[in-house]
Amino acid sequence: MFRGKDEMKRRLQDLEFVKGQEVQVLGENASGLILLVKGTKIALNRGLASLIIVE
Repeated sequence: MFRGKDEMKRRLQDLEFVKGQEVQVLGENASGLILLVKGTKIALNRGLASLIIVE
């Protein structure tokens, strides 16, 4: 689930972020996060990562 503008929601969905999908945090620093989604490493800046709601 996401919050924010529709454009950003679509971008996250394009990156395989969908409700119920398991996401693993591989690393983080001041500028963003490195996540593992469906076997793919994805780097997100903190602004985009802040739109993700973890349940």
